Amino acid sequence: MFVDSVFKNILFDLGGLFITVYSERFEQWLMRTYINGAVNDFSRRSIDGVHQQYEQGALSTAQFLSEIRSLLNDRVGTQDIEKAWNSILGSFSVDDLLWASALRRSFRTALLSNTNELHRISFEETLRLQTEGNDLTDYFGGVYYSQFLGLRKPSKDVFLRVLELEGWRAGETLFVDDNQQNLQSAADLGMGVVLHPCNAPLRLHLEARTDLPFHHFSSLS
Repeated sequence: MFVDSVFKNILFDLGGLFITVYSERFEQWLMRTYINGAVNDFSRRSIDGVHQQYEQGALSTAQFLSEIRSLLNDRVGTQDIEKAWNSILGSFSVDDLLWASALRRSFRTALLSNTNELHRISFEETLRLQTEGNDLTDYFGGVYYSQFLGLRKPSKDVFLRVLELEGWRAGETLFVDDNQQNLQSAADLGMGVVLHPCNAPLRLHLEARTDLPFHHFSSLS
C-alpha cells in the first residue's frame, strides 16, 4: 500500500499511456513481408536487436532502415519499412496530457520513453496537429528519450540517469508504465511503481486507485 505523502515526483512512460500504440501492426506487416511468409526466431531476435540499438541512439535512421531491409532480404524499400514502423503509433489523449500538466501544481513530473528518431518525429507532428502547436515539454517538467540518453528501459541505469538529471530521490518517485519489466527495474531501485493497462484511459485508471495520490486531485484539470 502506497502512502500518499511519500511521493514528490511522478515519472511517466509515453506509449500506451498518453499516446496509443499498436505494436502488432508492425508484427503483422513483417509476417506479410518476410520471404518465407513467417518471421523465424532468429530473424525476430535480429530485428529486435536492431530496434534496441536504434532506440539507444547507436544506429542512425538510415542505418536502421538499411538493417531492417537487409534482414527482410531486400524485399521491400525503405519507405515501406518507415511507413510500417510508424503505423505502430496512434493518437494522443490530450485530456490526459492536460491532466498530467495540472499535476505539476503538486508534483514534479517527467516523461521517460524508449523511442527513436522516426517515432519521435512522427508523434511530435501528431501532437502539434492535435494541439495546434504544442510539444511534450508543455505538459511535463522534463522529457527524456532513450535515443538521446544512450540507455533504454528496463536498464536500471536509465532510471538512475533520469533521477540524477532531475535531482530526485528514488524513494520519493512514482513511476507509471505499461511494461512489467520496466517497473521491476524501477522497483529494484526503491521507486514506487504502477502498472497501467496499455492504451487504457490514464487519468480514470490512476484516479480510481485509492492507494495512489491521484484520487485527491480529480479536480485539478
